[in-house]
Amino acid sequence: LLTCNDPVIKDSSPNALTISTVGTVAVDKTTVSNVLFDGTNDYADCGYNSSIYNLTQNLTVEVWARWTGAVATSGNGQWIVTNVDSGATTNGGFQLGYIPGTGFYFGTYGNLIAATYSFVPVINTWYNLTGIKSSSSGYFIYLNGVSVATNVNLTAGGAASRNLRIAHRERDGAGGYFPGNVSSVKIYN
Repeated sequence: LLTCNDPVIKDSSPNALTISTVGTVAVDKTTVSNVLFDGTNDYADCGYNSSIYNLTQNLTVEVWARWTGAVATSGNGQWIVTNVDSGATTNGGFQLGYIPGTGFYFGTYGNLIAATYSFVPVINTWYNLTGIKSSSSGYFIYLNGVSVATNVNLTAGGAASRNLRIAHRERDGAGGYFPGNVSSVKIYN
């Protein structure tokens, strides 16, 4: 989905979604093409596609991420890839990120059906995070290719009516920003 080989961020999948940025988002090509988000007010908005971002079916979200700013110790978390309804109280959409005191999180919003992995990221270390929702097996997190968390709850979740965001969770308004680099976001079902 996300490629950073040009001075712009673009969707290189057949979906060709339009990606817009908010804040001072910078493409960094020093080691690997990636996008740097400041953790304060930057994010990428990838638009809405109900056939892709839908937890009523199987879904895989994969991303390379590196914290360059402080890892949150309180608050609603630092969200890398999200698509959750603002104010949702049921399973609207999905979220992949880090919650202080919980660790890595992949799952729904609202009823909080998720796989979680107790872990605190190390600054300036790249992580390959993958969240998988399987309609027959539940929710999973893989860290650097290794399965680290499972939740066998088979509740389907739902499709949010909000845009996909990278480095911010729309529901948080002024919070939930990710401070670091993101590369190679992939979402498939």
